[in-house]
Amino acid sequence: MSVVPESVVRLEKICKSYYGNSVLNSVDFSIEKGSVHGLIGLNGAGKTTLSNILSGITQPDSGLIILNGKTVSLPTPLAAKKAGISTIHQNLNMNFDISIAEYIYMNVSVVHEGNFHYHSASSRISDCQKLFDELHFDLDPRVKMKELNIGQRQYVQIAASLALHPKLLILDEPYSMLT
Repeated sequence: MSVVPESVVRLEKICKSYYGNSVLNSVDFSIEKGSVHGLIGLNGAGKTTLSNILSGITQPDSGLIILNGKTVSLPTPLAAKKAGISTIHQNLNMNFDISIAEYIYMNVSVVHEGNFHYHSASSRISDCQKLFDELHFDLDPRVKMKELNIGQRQYVQIAASLALHPKLLILDEPYSMLT
């Protein structure tokens, strides 16, 4: 008897067009728990569009998104995050006048608002430093986001996504900005 792997997400017949140009045409894709997948293709092949659909940024024209066995709609990035999908995008606009720790735990609080846990400034910094230590990131959680270079912002985005403990982590060329 063979064991069928548990699907975290399954896409069925996903279609997306822009201005009459088909980008995704009846895409079927399944991601099993504990697996790692890579999407490889030319520029314009639809990799980012597929990521954006799973991230709630873009809506498919047709098709189904099945998450943990249930058909879902992901109308916004927040809905995707609440469903356990976290995405690290290749193009970041993170020029905020808040600390790294505030940025990371602001996202955690927003996603888990039903189970809101207040993080004091000292616990945010401490929790953020523990996360950076685990990831071997050499960043100070007290530094303002606007003071970081693009590579450091990418590290923060990776840490922020992992702080959410996602069921599915999508990386859209996350290392393209790193040295």
